[in-house]
Amino acid sequence: MQHEVAALCLEFGLEPGDFIGKRLTADGYSFTFEEKHAAGMEPRLDWLREQPAEISIIERQVSLEPWLPGDFGNCDVGFVYGDLLTIQDWKFGEGIPVSPIKHGQTMLYALGFLHTFLRGRSVKRVRLIIEQPHCPGGGGEWECSIEELLAFGEEARAAGKRCDDPNAPLVASEKGCFWCAKNPKNGGPGCAELERFNLDLMGQKFEDLDEADMLGTPPRLPELSQMTPERRVFIWRHSKMLTSWIEAIHVGLLDDATQGRPTPGIKAVRGRAGNRYYTDEKAAEAIIEPILHEDAFTRKLISPAQVEPLFKPTKRKPGHPDAWADLQRIIDQSEGKPVLVPEDDERPALKTVDQMFDDL
Repeated sequence: MQHEVAALCLEFGLEPGDFIGKRLTADGYSFTFEEKHAAGMEPRLDWLREQPAEISIIERQVSLEPWLPGDFGNCDVGFVYGDLLTIQDWKFGEGIPVSPIKHGQTMLYALGFLHTFLRGRSVKRVRLIIEQPHCPGGGGEWECSIEELLAFGEEARAAGKRCDDPNAPLVASEKGCFWCAKNPKNGGPGCAELERFNLDLMGQKFEDLDEADMLGTPPRLPELSQMTPERRVFIWRHSKMLTSWIEAIHVGLLDDATQGRPTPGIKAVRGRAGNRYYTDEKAAEAIIEPILHEDAFTRKLISPAQVEPLFKPTKRKPGHPDAWADLQRIIDQSEGKPVLVPEDDERPALKTVDQMFDDL
């Protein structure tokens, strides 16, 4: 949904705030476009509009034929200026931070852009941008040479051939298993390799769990104080995979319990009731409004994200420059909360307590 809104804004000069409250449909699903969606898009859209470009594409298919025969990708934004190729990929998910550093998907888009639109034209540098506004720790920029990109293309070609081998070994990993059809969280039957991988993260073995189950005691997890920093970082890096695996177990057990299949020692019960709501708001209004009058309704000032496209002057409309300048003086934004990211992330590390005392 947000991909479509971003494309419409870039192609037709619209603003994200124009879509707030609208019901939109994408890929067979309907969504209400919210203020947070608009606020997350605006800075990058403004930046993109300011970039010079000799060749540019928005939401176009690119061919990967030279490296992955028969495959293609849908590039969100790509443009060339001078000897620099820029590829941007919108990531609007909130759960998994994505880094642009050697990001395989975006590098494939860059290769596809070269093959589809730049035959016979030379570029020397490639800039990859991941824009992930709703996920702390996600997004950023990374640049590489054209030689590095082409070397990655050869790696992708070799990896593609290995994947075609029906006897290729199974190797569980967080990224590799996330969308796998066998993953229980995706409704699959499960996989022994994935189970071993998740149990290994906790320092457990199948035998340990079986023994604990027979004794009626919970399995003993490793003491944090006895784990090495490397081990804790390893578990953190794969925590999304571990929690999704546990959640899949929960979903499966709940389905078993409601369908009458065995769930030794547990059962399904009715949970807490949800919030009350009017089944007919017009009928409720007819009863409440004559008694409470204006107190029957609530009013709320529109947000900075909603007012910006109405007040801020742009190349496409004059706006209200004086009012926007006055508003900017009383608009603030809270700082981002600390988040964990890989050490090769381009953002500077937060100062430690010791460093803060040294500054004092």
